[in-house]
Amino acid sequence: MFTDSIIILLASVAFLQCQCEKSASQTTEEQTEEGKPRRPSEPASYSRRLSPAQDGDSYVLEWSYTEEDVTFRVRAKTLGWVGLGFSPSGGMKGADIVIGWVRDGKPYLSDRYATGNEQPKEDKHDDYELLSGKEADQYTTLVFRRKLNTSDCQDMVLTPGTTRLLWSYHDDDPSEADGPAYHGPDHRGTHSVMLLAPDHSEARNLPQDVQTHEFLNNKVRPLRQDQTLYWCTICRFPKVDTRHHIIRYEPVLAPGSEPYIHHIFVYACYAAPPDEKLYGFSDLCVKLPKDIQNCISLVFIWSIGGGAFEFPAHVGYSIGGPGDPLFLRMEVHYDNPRLPDDFQDSSGFRFYYTPTLRQHDAGIFLAGVFSMWWLVIPPKQEEFVSKGWCLEECTKLYFPPKGIKIFATMAHTHISGKKLRFRQFRDGKLFDEIISEGNFDCDFQEIQLLENEKTIMPGDVMLTECTFKTTNRTSITYGGWGRTDEMCLSIPFYYPRIDNFGDCLSTTQPVEVLKRLGYQNASDLPVELDQASSIKAFESFNWTDPDFVLKFKEAVNDAHLYFRCDNETRLEQMDPFAEWKTPQIEYPVDDDKGVC
Repeated sequence: MFTDSIIILLASVAFLQCQCEKSASQTTEEQTEEGKPRRPSEPASYSRRLSPAQDGDSYVLEWSYTEEDVTFRVRAKTLGWVGLGFSPSGGMKGADIVIGWVRDGKPYLSDRYATGNEQPKEDKHDDYELLSGKEADQYTTLVFRRKLNTSDCQDMVLTPGTTRLLWSYHDDDPSEADGPAYHGPDHRGTHSVMLLAPDHSEARNLPQDVQTHEFLNNKVRPLRQDQTLYWCTICRFPKVDTRHHIIRYEPVLAPGSEPYIHHIFVYACYAAPPDEKLYGFSDLCVKLPKDIQNCISLVFIWSIGGGAFEFPAHVGYSIGGPGDPLFLRMEVHYDNPRLPDDFQDSSGFRFYYTPTLRQHDAGIFLAGVFSMWWLVIPPKQEEFVSKGWCLEECTKLYFPPKGIKIFATMAHTHISGKKLRFRQFRDGKLFDEIISEGNFDCDFQEIQLLENEKTIMPGDVMLTECTFKTTNRTSITYGGWGRTDEMCLSIPFYYPRIDNFGDCLSTTQPVEVLKRLGYQNASDLPVELDQASSIKAFESFNWTDPDFVLKFKEAVNDAHLYFRCDNETRLEQMDPFAEWKTPQIEYPVDDDKGVC
């Protein structure tokens, strides 16, 4: 079966147990108007320590933003110059940089840009407004403002989504003759943030009757010889007498575990387990009974670099009511090659729930490309785009007549992913862009609250496009669960919840692609091509030939699709191996917002 093919990709896991704890917290809740844009009209302050933990508060950035501009406050442990930059890739090339300092009590600011790993050049058009600056107690503090879009070719447009920051400082002020001196290896770094998004690191505006509950691993010890491990455990929801809403959740990462956990996904199970003993199950994911393997509706997600998530004031995740999930399956992805021999982990999730119900029940689903070996990415590519379609047949079948509203989304790839777009089409035309991650950072995968909710109607089509960079790879990259394999997923948060709905995914039919490429034995291959046969066939080609790579790109764009539109109770309703046609829709291929 198709589902079995996906499940066997899960790697070995060892034993874990689920612990549950409760505590109470009290604040007051602030309601917001449904569907209202989330960007504040008045500045709201956010703060990040950009310097490494061992350096303390040697570099701290605070900021606030409005519809038009953003104001920064930089505080660094130096009496020399301080730098802040915005980079498309996390490196110097193409970065928009500002450098400031205080000399003889007077603050200065210099608008600059970088073309490579060298001293940034002065920008002829100064787009930064210096508000204040001072030196005190061995620290330099600068406050300045810039527009989100300065219409300057050397300045980066600041948009919702990931912003890659560059930070630096030096012990001396810039010389009038030579400008700022090199900061050295210890006084600089990169840090990704959601610059124009709410900060959920601290719980705020919670109702007085809120309670907390935790799902935690219990001192699990991964097997180091396996490169990628997926731990599965079964946990119960807390017992409640009436329906409740989960309104916030946050990862609980055990000290020392952060470098080794790639993601944690928690899935809802709607049917009672066939055996009561399965509560507390801890073993290989593939050893789970099939009924539980088919728990595909997401409840919580966390990925590397992410933080807490707080639902909008009119939305919550329902538990304890008719039709709500009965228990959970928690899946933890460990990245194992660097694990210490004595490593053990007790990580998981903490969530906040309340009997004070909100207006809408939230749901989560996966959209994009199957995470299987049929996703093929050529080596030595500066940019290669893979596409995952959510077809109109799925939205017509499952979405309610008035549609769903997407209020947040997370982009998810592995280490070669550089960009991700999630778009909506209606009546054969581009209708809206849900998210555009032009500066995607695979080590910072945060849930992005949308500025405006997006309405997806029955019959609409959604497309996830991932841009991969494989210039440092000499062989094909395949889809899969390991960190060096690839994924291409959008993970939308929406309301009203569609019970049991889990994913809307596609991939190009590999046998048809092989036929288009002229593979000699393609006609003899089965429709459901196994991993060994697929790899053998694709690796028979000359991937160093640019003409062949171009032919491959054309083949994957034109071939039919395997399509998965899953509901836990209706898995067989849509045949994934039917002849699903790739939508023929015209839309801008590359319309990144910018001025140059």
